[in-house]
Amino acid sequence: MMTHTALKQLFLTALILGLSLLLFTNLYFLIDALLGSVILSILSVKPIQYMVKRRIKREHAELIYFIVSLLAVLLPLTIVFFLLKGQWPSILQFLKNYGQSIQIISQKVNEKFGSNLINDDMLKSLALKVSSFAPKVLNSSLDLFTTICIMYFLLYFFIREGTSIRRGLLSVLPLKDSNRENIYSVTYQSVLSNSLMMPLVALFQALIAWAGYSIAGVGHSFIWFLATFFASMIPFFGAALIYIPLGILLFFNGQQNWGVFVIVWGSAAVSSSDNFLRIFFMKKFDNTHPLITFLGVMAGLNIFGFLGIIFGPLLISLLLILIRIHREEYK
Repeated sequence: MMTHTALKQLFLTALILGLSLLLFTNLYFLIDALLGSVILSILSVKPIQYMVKRRIKREHAELIYFIVSLLAVLLPLTIVFFLLKGQWPSILQFLKNYGQSIQIISQKVNEKFGSNLINDDMLKSLALKVSSFAPKVLNSSLDLFTTICIMYFLLYFFIREGTSIRRGLLSVLPLKDSNRENIYSVTYQSVLSNSLMMPLVALFQALIAWAGYSIAGVGHSFIWFLATFFASMIPFFGAALIYIPLGILLFFNGQQNWGVFVIVWGSAAVSSSDNFLRIFFMKKFDNTHPLITFLGVMAGLNIFGFLGIIFGPLLISLLLILIRIHREEYK
């Protein structure tokens, strides 16, 4: 039979969980802004510490980081906005061309193996799965101004109160102090890796691919560049999801030489650069296993939208370390 103290503790725990669930369900619409502010606040730790060591007052260091991070977010968005302004016909043409390329690939595979390995139903099913991610990804772009304003409002307090917030959150975990710090370390390294290394590698790959597209005279090459950038953040397949269909499309549209060039350029220059770039950046960032990254990205996109690229792998990394900690503490 439960003691009076145990009953009170159970009731208090249920009350805390109930209120947390109520608040979470009613504040979920702020998830993009919250996750963005968490990322930027985690990334602020080392720059602010560095400036403080250089004898810059902490409040001044925090202000400098706040302004620089704001510019780092707004400038790329502004540039992309003006470059894509009035480019909807080009984007629709890109989607049409990409669809044609996938159909050509499916036809050639079926002819090669003499069977209907890739049929229309399979393509439609794949299209539906891809399209299910699209709204989640685009949701991060809708009401972007409001999201950024809320994100930086939260970031101000996260930067000012970051240490106390971190200690408060970690103190809730029923773990040893060393394991609490392990969880924080995994979180920091994972966010650092996926928010900096992954986009940087993808950007370099996309720039190399864009050079090849421009040499081949590909129409609307900037749209193909953006598509390559986002595809490059998908582990295993990466930029090949874009340059192979593009090369096949050029080949069967009468530009055989340029089609072969795009595929060879993609394989030799774009995909091979991935290994070199990751080795270079992994000296500075966390070396996350590609399988964790792949599964995390797929799950993260479904849960969080575009920011799931960062938080999806983090969830899997945290799950694995929690399993290890459970085995060590409660064996």
